[in-house]
Amino acid sequence: MSEISFNTVLTTLLISNLLFSLSCLLFSNSNLILAVGYKTVLFILLLSVLRLLLPIDFTFTTNILMKGLPSEISSFIRTPRTASLGIHFSIWNILLLIWGCGTLIQAFLYFRQYKKIHAIISTAGKDVTLDKKYTQILASVQAAYGIHQHFTLVELSFLSSPMLFSIRRPCILLPAQNNYCETDLTYIFRHELTHFKHHDLLYKLFFQLVFIIYWWNPLKYLLQKQLNSLLEINVDSNLTKDPSDLIPYMECLVNVKKQSVTNTEKQFNNYMLSLNNFKKSMLEKRFYLLARDAKQKYFYSIFFVFASILIFLLSYCFTLEPSALPISTDTEQIFILTDENAYAIPNANGTYDLYLYGEYLETVDSLKYYSSIPIKKETPK
Repeated sequence: MSEISFNTVLTTLLISNLLFSLSCLLFSNSNLILAVGYKTVLFILLLSVLRLLLPIDFTFTTNILMKGLPSEISSFIRTPRTASLGIHFSIWNILLLIWGCGTLIQAFLYFRQYKKIHAIISTAGKDVTLDKKYTQILASVQAAYGIHQHFTLVELSFLSSPMLFSIRRPCILLPAQNNYCETDLTYIFRHELTHFKHHDLLYKLFFQLVFIIYWWNPLKYLLQKQLNSLLEINVDSNLTKDPSDLIPYMECLVNVKKQSVTNTEKQFNNYMLSLNNFKKSMLEKRFYLLARDAKQKYFYSIFFVFASILIFLLSYCFTLEPSALPISTDTEQIFILTDENAYAIPNANGTYDLYLYGEYLETVDSLKYYSSIPIKKETPK
C-alpha cells in the first residue's frame, strides 16, 4: 500500500531536483559530456522526471524527522482546521485542490494548442509530398533506414527550420521557398527520420505530460530545454558515425541556420522536433561535440549511472517528516510528540489512541508518522 502526502511530495521534489542538478552539472561543460557520454546525462534526466511521476510512500519507508523551521512549516500546512460548516481541512488539502484544477486546465490548454497548430498546418501549409524536389531524396533515405511509414511533407511560410510533427501521422515541415540543395535535404531528412526512428516525439510527449502535472514547478522549463538539446546531440552523434558525414552534416546545419530568417513560434516547441536548435551557445556546443574525437570514459559513465540509480531507489526508503506533528483538536494547536510526553495504545480494530501528557488526543489508523512514540498495552492508572 502506498500513500501520497505533503511530505512525500516534498521528498520527491528534493530528490528529483538533486538528480536534475547532477544532470545540469554534467551538461554544463562539453568536456564533461564527452567524458561521461551524453546518454548518461539523458539517463539521469529521465530518472529525475520519473521520480516526479512516482511521488509515493511505501509501507517500508522510514521517516526522517525535520527540526526547526522546516518542521514547523510542514506541520502548519498539514494541521487540520475546521470551517464554519464543521468541515475539517488543511492548507495541504487546499493546495491539492489547486494542483488538481491547475493540472486539468494545463491539459486542456495543451491539447487545445495542439489542435490549433494542426489546423494552422492544414490551412496555411502547402502539401509538397509529391514534389519531385523532395520525393526521390526522402524515398532513398527511408529505404536506407528501413522505414515504410508514410510521411507528409508540408511547406510553411513562417517556419524557420525543418521540423517533425505528429506521432500517429508524421509530418515533416519545411520552410517555404527554401534553397536547400540535394545534400542539405538528404541530411535534413536523415535528421528527422532519426528522430522518428528513436521515438523522440514520444519522449517529448512523456516529459510534457509530467510538466502538465507539475505545472507550478519553474524547473520544468530548464528540464525541457535540456531534453531538447540532448535529443539533438543524440541525432548528431548517430548521423556522424561515419567520419565522411561529419563535414557535410555540419555544413548542412550552417546552411539551415543561414536560411533561418524568422523565429519559429514558441508555441510549436512542445509538439515538434526541430533541426534548428540554434541558440549560439547550443550550436557551438553541438559543433564542439561533433568535432572532438574524444573517447568516452566508461568508468565515469558507469559511476554516475550507478550513483543516480542508487539515489533514485534509496529515495523510496525514507521520507522527510516534521518533528512537530499536527493534531486535530478544538484549539487547533501543534504539539511536538516525543517518547517522553506521548504514547499510543492499540485498539482491537487496529487503530491507536494517542495520549499527550496522559490525556487522550485522538484516534489514528496508523503510527506511520508517529514512529518515535512508544506503544503501551493499556492506559496507565
